[in-house]
Amino acid sequence: MNLFQFIDNDYYYLLKMAGDDILINDKLPAVKALINNLPVNRQSDIRTIASTRELKRGDYITWDKEKWLIISEIAHKRFSYYKGIIQKCNYVVKFNLKGIIKEIPCILDSRYFDVETGKYFPMSTGKIILIMPYNREIPINQRFIKMGNAFKVISSDFTQNGLSIFTCDSDLITPEDDLINEVADASKYIFTISITNGETANVVVNGTLQLNVELKLNGEVVTDKKIVFNTSDSDIAIVDGQGLVTGINEGTCLVSAFMEEMPNIRTSIKITVQETIQDSF
Repeated sequence: MNLFQFIDNDYYYLLKMAGDDILINDKLPAVKALINNLPVNRQSDIRTIASTRELKRGDYITWDKEKWLIISEIAHKRFSYYKGIIQKCNYVVKFNLKGIIKEIPCILDSRYFDVETGKYFPMSTGKIILIMPYNREIPINQRFIKMGNAFKVISSDFTQNGLSIFTCDSDLITPEDDLINEVADASKYIFTISITNGETANVVVNGTLQLNVELKLNGEVVTDKKIVFNTSDSDIAIVDGQGLVTGINEGTCLVSAFMEEMPNIRTSIKITVQETIQDSF
């Protein structure tokens, strides 16, 4: 199937006059690309793409504020451009990976589009297909919520370089599911974080204070998750990646600690920086 009929000189002229700005995998700067309807399929969610910037199957393309996925193998650079087929990511799916919520733009459909024939093939009754960039984190039996329904991954296909293709079946809603926020097993994994130094602490100018942070999953301490620290006012106090606070100038500020993978799991401590620490009796 010949997706493009123009030659090298024609391509550069079309790219300059009619090219659209896109991002590849959300990376700046934007680049120019020609995006058109697929000749054999006029579906609005299937397009062709051509660009002088290198493209690979499994790349995300951000175009016109929407996320698309390159689903075809990209041939060697022909003339001076790369070409392929993109499909719109029609849903963002939240996967609860043992308490870590991963939001992944996906193609979710009850049909499978074959790039070789340009045709759709229906899935078995009750089953859906989920396509995303190559991802080995999603295990068999992984559950997710979408459109008010629960689904479960029943098989995976990694044979198409750059893509992960999951076949999913409907599943029962459980009391642990959060239907409003579309998070499966939401109450099954609960992270908590605390700073054991207390709610407040004092430090002198140019002095230091080591924060002790405790992260727990379902009440059990975990040590394999990265904790990030920041300060509300770096003119008062600064904090390094290990939670060591250094006083800069007199005043007060908040120093926060949170999970890198889930920034909403956070806590803070009020730091007062003094010229000298006052004895408390």
